[in-house]
Parts: sequence; C-alpha cells; structure tokens
Amino acid sequence: MRRRNVLAVVAVCGLGLAGCSGHASSREPSPSAPLSPEQTARNVAQAIVDTTTLPRGAQPYRGPLPEVLRRPFGGISGSPANVVYAPHRVWAAPEPANALRTFDFTPTGYPLVADNGGTLKIPGHQGRALAFGAQTSDGLPLNVAVAQLDVLVTDDGHGGSLIRGDGLASWTPPKPAAEYVPSDDHVATITTLSPSPTRVARRVIVTDRARVAALAATFNRIRLQVIGTWSECGLNPDPMLYAAEPSGERIASVAFSHDARSKPNLIVWAATCYEIGVRAGGIDQPYLHGDNAFVQSLKDALVAHA
Repeated sequence: MRRRNVLAVVAVCGLGLAGCSGHASSREPSPSAPLSPEQTARNVAQAIVDTTTLPRGAQPYRGPLPEVLRRPFGGISGSPANVVYAPHRVWAAPEPANALRTFDFTPTGYPLVADNGGTLKIPGHQGRALAFGAQTSDGLPLNVAVAQLDVLVTDDGHGGSLIRGDGLASWTPPKPAAEYVPSDDHVATITTLSPSPTRVARRVIVTDRARVAALAATFNRIRLQVIGTWSECGLNPDPMLYAAEPSGERIASVAFSHDARSKPNLIVWAATCYEIGVRAGGIDQPYLHGDNAFVQSLKDALVAHA
C-alpha cells in the first residue's frame, strides 16, 4: 500500500593526511557506521523518485512551476509519524496531460502498487493536475515502514505537460532488544485455533534447529508497527495468519524457548489487524508490523510437521 544506494569511499593520500604512505596499508579500513532509520528512509525516497518511469521524450525541467505543481500532494494514508520527503523532480513531456491519464509512472526496483488518483484542483487558482500514486510496505530495508511515489501532471500551455514527482517514506525506530529471539533458543511451539468453535486445534513443537533458526531469522527482521496507522479490519485477527484454507485454521501464537521443557523466553501472537503482539520475559513489548515472510515460515513449519 519498495532500491539500494551504492556508496563509494575514495581515500586520497596526496594531501599529507596522517596514515598515508607510498605503499598500501596492511590495516583493513574501518567499517562505515550504519545509517539511521531516518537516513535509510530518505535514501529509499530518493531512489524512488530518481527511478520514476517516464513517458518517451520526457526531459528534466527547471523553469517556473504553475501553482498546482508548487507543493506535494496527498501524503501517506493513515498519517503515520516520521515521514521524510526526497527533493522533488520535475520533467517536461511532449504530450498533453490528458494523454498521460492512464500512464504508469511506477518506479523500477521496488514493487510499488499503483493508483491513478484522479484530478487535483487547488482552490482559488487556475489549472488542474492529474494525480498518480504508488506505494509499498514490502521489500523495504529494515525500519523503513512505507515507501511512496506521488506524481502530478498538468498541461504546460504549449501542447505538452509538466510532471512533478515526489518520493516519500515513513520510518520506525529500531525495536527493543527484547524483541529478538535469543540465540540459544532452539525450540518453537506453534499453536493453531479451529474456526468454530474456537479452540486449540494443534500445538506443534518444532525442534529441528535449522527450522527454528529460519523462524527466528524472519521474526528478527520484523520492524515496529507504524505510529498513527489505521486499518478497516479493526480488531479482527490478522487475515494473513490463516494457516490452511478453506478450513480456516488460524495460527494463534508461537513461543520460543531454550528447549522443550523450558519456559518460553518470547511469545508472539496475532494481535489486531496487521499487528503482532510480543511478550518477552513476561513483559508485553511494543506491537510489531504483520509480516508475510514470518507468516510463511510458520506455515512451512506446520506443513513439515503435518
């Protein structure tokens, strides 16, 4: 509702800098500090607008903008916190705006879902713009919650059109250390519920270390839930957690423990729509965002133990 930046580091030794010599140093370079979630989100937003799909013949435009293109529109639905914008881009295309009404501006690289949003009118000003949006919450770097492209297209008054593209992304802080599966937990217990009447259908104890490690790895990749998001499915259990259709059997929880006899260190359950609840050491933790890869790893484990 998704690109990588390549960073090149160049060392220059012709400026009298300490540590430079006439031969290569045997010491390995220090690793770069990891980017903050905010900067990572800003890089994603920039990559999205930089790879916008454009109509044939479109060229960068740096002239004056009509009123309708002077500011971004929309924003991310649900008004999440921590939204960053990349510097916008503007292009001139040879065809009029109406000829681009169904054009797909979706960027390459991230699987954004496109939406032609209709016509935008600025009250009190002349001119209209066609609105296009594309968004994803899948396939993004850790702690980047949502990435989006917003495009406005309006006539340039000379038979062509002007196109404004804005890349934006929402980020979340790193989740607490307690919301990672302990490295010495080697057992996962998956509980499923039957649909009617609601009761425990299965309690599967997974002891295969490779399978448990796969479950832990996908869970550890889950980020915090977006602050300020909303969904129409309210307090219903997350529909993505259904383990077997059409039976309706649902994955209710998974508990990680050191061995089959130990008390669980981490319990994970389906909370509200698209949210995952976590209890670590008996203490409830912040909600995490529902994740398809984690759900699929749970389903795979159930299939392996059928």
